[in-house]
Amino acid sequence: MTQSNPNEQNVELNRTSLYWGLL
Repeated sequence: MTQSNPNEQNVELNRTSLYWGLL
């Protein structure tokens, strides 16, 4: 199983944080 790019997960987390921040 190839390891996914940690950056991808980081971006997703950042997006969620921004989304909740806007709320």
